[in-house]
Amino acid sequence: MKDRIAFGSLAGSIGGAVGLVFSYVLFLLGITPMASVHLAATLVTQDVLNLTTGGFICAVITHFAVASLFGVLLLHFLIFFGKDFWVLKAISLGVIFCLIAHSYLIPLLRTDPLVRGLIFNPPSFGTILATHALISLVGGLIMVRYYYQFKTH
Repeated sequence: MKDRIAFGSLAGSIGGAVGLVFSYVLFLLGITPMASVHLAATLVTQDVLNLTTGGFICAVITHFAVASLFGVLLLHFLIFFGKDFWVLKAISLGVIFCLIAHSYLIPLLRTDPLVRGLIFNPPSFGTILATHALISLVGGLIMVRYYYQFKTH
């Protein structure tokens, strides 16, 4: 696939799927009070923890939309700065993206104490940070492994 937007979106979505499963398993095991789907739900639903089926579907779509956007950004970042040390570059960009979204954007949108308590809870913050690093790592691996093989510029 030669199209940068489509390839970055696909790689980001695959990374997003891995991250979603990772964080949801930690949530189901009781290690963290929220998964990445709950973080995405803060953007589209009122009740973040008791998601209805429709709310869960909207949250998953939002999660994949954000992961897709991140994949496009990561691909352009790797094209611009090169694929040397791609692991460090990908994880760093993912963590920065997470810190901006988690610490600034979502709290601006959600001021209710329940959501703030979930977002700024150390286990959930650590899980979301690790999830973003994993999404970046998987997306970056796909990009370095497959995109550069077909690039024509």
